[in-house]
Amino acid sequence: MESSKQRILDVLKQVLPDEDAEKIVFYLRGKINISEFIIAEELDLEIHKTRNLLYKLLDSNLVSFKRKKDKIKGWYICYWDFNESTISHLEDKLRAETIIKIRQRLENESGVFFYMCKYAHARQNFEIAFENEFKCPECGELMNQVDNARTIEFLKNRLEELLIIEEKAESLKFKPKIIKPKSDPTKHITAKEIYSVKKTTKKKVAVKKKTSIKKASSAKKSAVVKKEPTKTKASSAKKPVLKEKTSVKKKSITKKATVKKVSSVKKKSPVKKNSSSKKTSFVKKAMKKLKNI
Repeated sequence: MESSKQRILDVLKQVLPDEDAEKIVFYLRGKINISEFIIAEELDLEIHKTRNLLYKLLDSNLVSFKRKKDKIKGWYICYWDFNESTISHLEDKLRAETIIKIRQRLENESGVFFYMCKYAHARQNFEIAFENEFKCPECGELMNQVDNARTIEFLKNRLEELLIIEEKAESLKFKPKIIKPKSDPTKHITAKEIYSVKKTTKKKVAVKKKTSIKKASSAKKSAVVKKEPTKTKASSAKKPVLKEKTSVKKKSITKKATVKKVSSVKKKSPVKKNSSSKKTSFVKKAMKKLKNI
């Protein structure tokens, strides 16, 4: 998160009011892993002063560093970065601290009398001024009562300004969701509206059914298309079985042929039948001759 130059300056004035610290911060802004020796050379500062300022900025988490050992010289060198993302956090922290201080100051100012000399060397409450016999501890002049109405007004105005800024900052961080009250759906509904709602619901149901049927049919088609290659595989796998069956059929046909041949051979025995028929015919002729005699 990038912050403006004025915001960085306002934070630095409260954290570390030093011109050299401002130079270091703006030199490191937008850069990464800058050696402390390079910072001192570029800004014409002593190395000890730059280190002291960098460590003070480190206390408020405005900068960070990495420590590496130099291979040639053998000592450790710090490489520094500017943490620009911490500016907003520091603003909130410093604002909260100032609000607490102003409230404590208002409590002290209200209902208490203060005394001060004409040269405004010191400002004391009643108890301390009474102990010093209402004489200034620096110049010895008499101390008179001071009207602190203006200071109280100034503190109140400053407190209001800071509270307004804090509210704005919190609103930017956390934006609450605006929840609208739910209206009763049964109120102000006519018969025509009810009929139209029923009609639209029926249409929606019919459309849903059609889409479901189309999806089911498309799913079945896809399933049939997917199953087709499995049939080819099964047919290819069963081919050798068919060959075996054909071989078995051939064997059975050869067996039948052999049986037929045997049966045909057996049927060719009518030679014997002819011999027997010849005998019977001979006997019949002999019998006829005997009858004629």
